[in-house]
Amino acid sequence: MVYNVLSFSILGILLEKHLGSKFLLALWFTSGALGTLYSTNLVSPPWNLGTGASQAVLGVSSFALLLVFVKEHTSGILKFAVIFSILPAMALDLIYAHYPKPGHVLAICIGLTMSLFFYRKNKSYFDNIII
Repeated sequence: MVYNVLSFSILGILLEKHLGSKFLLALWFTSGALGTLYSTNLVSPPWNLGTGASQAVLGVSSFALLLVFVKEHTSGILKFAVIFSILPAMALDLIYAHYPKPGHVLAICIGLTMSLFFYRKNKSYFDNIII
């Protein structure tokens, strides 16, 4: 849980000024809630409880990943934050479950989908900033 808080804190500080607090909240809540709902329906009790923290962080980090790939935000700290948040979650999934958890995969897909929507809608905004 602490790892997720650290990941989200770093990502939030880096992304909020570019995305706005409302969109960041929507991204965080949507990826966390839907990822958790999806996970809890696919896992047998009593292990079907989830907090949504890792799903929310993966949704936000996948948004940041798109910004890095399209070279809109290429700072070293953002690259570190993306790796810091995605790599351990996926490694733990592979070590303990032997596959990426469905809720994590869905959260990443939601984050990427929302990032593509935001990026296409705000392309002119990104053309005018220097990061």
